[in-house]
Amino acid sequence: MNFSTGHYIPELTPLYGSREFESLSLDKRHKFFFEYIKLVAEGLVLFEQLLAFGIWHFRKNAKFLDEEVLASLSQFALEEHYHSQGFRHFLYVHDVFDWKNNKIYADSSRLKKLFAFVIKKAPTCVFLPGAKLEAFSVCYYKMIKKYYTAEEMNSWVHLNYIHQIDEAFHIPLEFDLHNSVISNAGPVKTIIGSISFILLLQIALIQGSYKVISNVFPEYSFPKRIFWMIKMARWSVRTSSAYKEARQIVRQQFNSKNPKWGKVLSFIYW
Repeated sequence: MNFSTGHYIPELTPLYGSREFESLSLDKRHKFFFEYIKLVAEGLVLFEQLLAFGIWHFRKNAKFLDEEVLASLSQFALEEHYHSQGFRHFLYVHDVFDWKNNKIYADSSRLKKLFAFVIKKAPTCVFLPGAKLEAFSVCYYKMIKKYYTAEEMNSWVHLNYIHQIDEAFHIPLEFDLHNSVISNAGPVKTIIGSISFILLLQIALIQGSYKVISNVFPEYSFPKRIFWMIKMARWSVRTSSAYKEARQIVRQQFNSKNPKWGKVLSFIYW
């Protein structure tokens, strides 16, 4: 399906609604929009792979799992694997992203190794932070649908439509899996792992935001890139409508699912 530089959604462009956004030319806004799509898509590729890795590593070492939990984990990991493949293919085939030459996370081996180290030590740390990322995917698609009402209008809409169908089921599933396994997996280890995982997500956000700013504004000085990076990172996790709604969904899941050690882990929806 067609997807090109002709597609544009202001609300899904970084800093939308800010003074900085209003100062940008239309060409810069378009560039910002597509770089943010690349950031989101690459972030999903990375974190879907991390979720699958965490599930695989947990299954390999857990002897106490019953058949129902094992089946849920297997299906969950398989779907995450296919999601990452879908977004990689999307980035690869559309020239507007120049993904073969200009990646954001795909070549970040150090970041991946840090995530892998944490997950190996505490595989169950991926579940509740993962639910937050899944909630973002659902809300991100809602924002897209405001502008493109039919799921087959272009490949970007279609991919996010298919993706969010799975993710809508994954959000409560991850809370159920957390409750099913945390007692045997080690609550303290899971909490420390979850804190570490969230901190690494912040590092990934800063790294990704800086790369986007550098791609959109190569003419900016280093201090000015840092200023815009901070603005963009804050917009991404505080101001953007998709992320604000995602945080609310996760809070509601905490209230309804009452996860074990939930009060300690409530920082996940902050």
